[in-house]
Amino acid sequence: MRASARSFDGGRWRWHPSETSDLDLFVVQLREDRATRTTHDDSLFAGLYWAAKCDEGALDLYALFLNDEMTAAGRNENRLTLGARGVRRFDAFEVGAELATQAGEVDGADIPIGETYGAHLHGTYRFDGRSKPYVRADLDAASGNDPGSGDNERFDVLFPTAHAHLGMMDLAFWENVVHASFAYGFEPCESSQLEASWRWFRSMESTDSFGGPNVVLSTGGAGIDEDLGHELDLKFRVNLDTKPAKTYVEVGYGMFFPGQGVKDSRGSDDLAHFFYAQGDLRF
Repeated sequence: MRASARSFDGGRWRWHPSETSDLDLFVVQLREDRATRTTHDDSLFAGLYWAAKCDEGALDLYALFLNDEMTAAGRNENRLTLGARGVRRFDAFEVGAELATQAGEVDGADIPIGETYGAHLHGTYRFDGRSKPYVRADLDAASGNDPGSGDNERFDVLFPTAHAHLGMMDLAFWENVVHASFAYGFEPCESSQLEASWRWFRSMESTDSFGGPNVVLSTGGAGIDEDLGHELDLKFRVNLDTKPAKTYVEVGYGMFFPGQGVKDSRGSDDLAHFFYAQGDLRF
C-alpha cells in the first residue's frame, strides 16, 4: 500500500537541453516497510518531468505512471497522470496555475481522462514597506468518485505532502476537494516571518470520502452535506544567525471549525486544535 511507503529504490536520468530547462526520467520501486513488513515488490512508479524557468516565471510539464498490483487481495491499479504547472511574475504580483488529469484502471473500474482531474490557481501580491507585507489567495479543486457511474473519477494525488498546500492540520488531500484560502504575511522584525491564513473545505462529491493524512472528515454517503468546515492557521518563523549553518525555528497553531458534513458523517462538530514547533539546521 502506497500510504505506508516513505522511500523508494530506483534511478533518475537528467538531461539539460538548455541553460534554463531540465528533463528528468525516473523509475522507482516502493521500498519495503520493515516495521510493518509490508512488501511493495509489485509497485512501480515512473515518469518524465520537464521544467523550464526564467526571471519572469516557470513552466513544468509532466507525465507519471503508477502500476500497483497490491492495492488489496486480487486488485490492481494502472494510473497515468498528465499535467502542467506554470508561474508568472509581474513586478509585485505573481499568478500560478496547475492542471492535471488521469487515465487508466483501478480495481476493475476505468479512470476516465478529463473527468478525473486536479486544478490549482493562486495569486500573490507583495506590498512596498519595511515589513514586506503580502497577501495570497488560492483555489484548488479535484474530482471525486460518483458511485453510480461505474467508473472511478476520483483524482489520486499519488504521494502527497498535504500540509504544505492545504493547511498545517493535514485535513485534506488534493482529492475530492474544493479548497479556497486567503493568507496575509509580513516580517514583524528582521529575519522573522509571521503568516495568518484562512481555509475553507468542501467535498466535490458528498458520496465519496474526504480526508487527509491525519483524519477522514467524511466517509461519504447519501445525505451528507458537502461543507466540511474552516481552518485558521497562524505561523511564525525566525531565522537565527549561526553562520556558516542556516538555522530557523518555527511554531504554528491551527484551529478547525467543522462543517455540517463532518457532523453528518462523524456525529460530532467539536472544535479541533493543533500546535507544532520545529527547528532546522543546515550546513
